[in-house]
Amino acid sequence: MSYEHSDLQRLLFDPVHATVVAELGRHVVDRSAVVDVGCGTGRLLRRLDGVFATSVGVDPASGMLVAARRLGTRAGLVRAGAERLPLGDRSFSLVTTTLSARHWSDVNAGLAELARVLAPGGLVVVGEARTGRTPFVDAAVAGRHGLDVVACVPAPVRGPVPPADVVTLRRTPRR
Repeated sequence: MSYEHSDLQRLLFDPVHATVVAELGRHVVDRSAVVDVGCGTGRLLRRLDGVFATSVGVDPASGMLVAARRLGTRAGLVRAGAERLPLGDRSFSLVTTTLSARHWSDVNAGLAELARVLAPGGLVVVGEARTGRTPFVDAAVAGRHGLDVVACVPAPVRGPVPPADVVTLRRTPRR
């Protein structure tokens, strides 16, 4: 069984991605540009194909980007880590990241980069396994990075995987 068709995808990633998409329907977001940080094989990007005028996937692993292209995403793909995104300031109306922060060398730096590339009024939607503290929520609640928590909802994961939450953050108007 390949990684793309594994139980992990079906039991954890698919429910988290479905919850991310559902959250987009609950919150008004400009559909001009999305970036998925830690895009992996592009599963979430494929769900968002055609919804946004511009879509970009970022991942540090070249093999994941090759798989994303092979599996059919139309997004532009960029090899980079979350801590140093080679993207313009305030250039995306939506920034997503799902189940990738555990791989970042510096979660706080990664969150700062997500906030940097987020356009005014834009959303950051984060899906993460609940394995203790949630640094995204901790940082946002502490008022760092100009982001406020809009919602935190559980993803309907099942089976032998950890519970997961989808946290929606919005850039505060004053920043």
